[in-house]
Amino acid sequence: MSGIVMPCITDHLVLRTIDGATDLLIEELRAMASIHSIRQASVDTVECTIDGPLDELAACGLYSTLALRDLDQSLRSGALSNLPHPVRFRVGTADPTQRREMINATEQRFGWLNRPANWDVNLVPSAAGWIAEFGPLSWTRRFGRSERLPWSTNLIVAEVLVRLAKIRPGQHVVDPFCGTGTILQAVRRQHPTTRLLGLDHDPQALQIAANNALSTATNNTRTITDDDALSTAANNTLTIAGGDAHTIADGDALRIAGGNALGIAGGSALGIAGDDAHTIAGGDARRITAGDALSIAAGDALRIAGGDAHTIAGGDALRIAANNALRIASGDALAGGELSLVRGAADALPLASGSVNRVVANLPFGKQVGSHRANRTLYPAALAEIDRILTADGRAVLLTEDKRLLHSAIERQRALKVVRQRVLRYNGATPTAYVLSRTRLARTTTAR
Repeated sequence: MSGIVMPCITDHLVLRTIDGATDLLIEELRAMASIHSIRQASVDTVECTIDGPLDELAACGLYSTLALRDLDQSLRSGALSNLPHPVRFRVGTADPTQRREMINATEQRFGWLNRPANWDVNLVPSAAGWIAEFGPLSWTRRFGRSERLPWSTNLIVAEVLVRLAKIRPGQHVVDPFCGTGTILQAVRRQHPTTRLLGLDHDPQALQIAANNALSTATNNTRTITDDDALSTAANNTLTIAGGDAHTIADGDALRIAGGNALGIAGGSALGIAGDDAHTIAGGDARRITAGDALSIAAGDALRIAGGDAHTIAGGDALRIAANNALRIASGDALAGGELSLVRGAADALPLASGSVNRVVANLPFGKQVGSHRANRTLYPAALAEIDRILTADGRAVLLTEDKRLLHSAIERQRALKVVRQRVLRYNGATPTAYVLSRTRLARTTTAR
């Protein structure tokens, strides 16, 4: 949390979530020893008091912002008392007159500094008056900033879907419409030992998903030692050998092991200094031993000849040329805690029958992505594949706004049934999350 140490505090909190997730948030708050007096203030707001450490609350992914109702109390014994002074703030209102008045009043009363681009407190109007959003507990400061596309899954929605899936440790979890990997990252946060596979037909989205996966692993950077030599062979394969191999193979496979993901530490290891790109031609091999620090500095590229450029750029980004799919062969095993990204289609999943415990996906709504006409073919085909790969006690959680079409496809398919559904409302969208399990007959047939 921006390097701020949080001791035990007493404060009144306002947590913002989405309509349809408040009950889940309240359930998790009730399990926290330091949280009391919990109540739902609106369809997307929960209020509570805290008397203790913030650790458990900071780890909860079901709220986007945390605000403070009583600034004076918070400055005495709450979250604001732990901020460096003078506090940096901004005023979040579109009304310029109202904003200027609030800036002047805050500067005069508290002596704070108006810093709209670098703030720790965001003052926003609410139905009950002004409240102070606490920057160190905003979503991006708790979990990191991710690259996204306009149609990427809402962050809170992804957290809801994962909870509905009821994932258990070590299970195989697949997202056949993974896009930029928002759902996959939510699974990794809650269930780090799961074996994850994300598929998508869009190479740009997969590249972003790879970037996001690597950026979350910067605290788990793998060290290259004598026993973990980096070598490139004539087949244009980049491998870190040893316990957990990370391979960009001839088929352009990207494998990221959970907890041991290939990370680029800021200012350390993996660097080819200078402005020169390092190119390895076919037939040439370079082995780096413990005495060699291999680093790729900002602006430098590691290129493997033969038309496939794999670039690790500044800012811990893994870039893969647009035409190079992230693929694994259908026979590749999913090892514990591993995340694999594959360019593929949801109607032809590269997985063995009965091999997956959970499927969690945000289906194309037919608005920003795809079309209703395309969904008429896609939904039944995807459901058939989900039925094929799920174990006898498997579960699928599917989000869509094309609700009638999904219901119709489920009814015709008959192997899966809706056991629960939850409507979510955010940013003008009202999709429904459908929880599917096998029908009794289908469960018996699969178990055989």
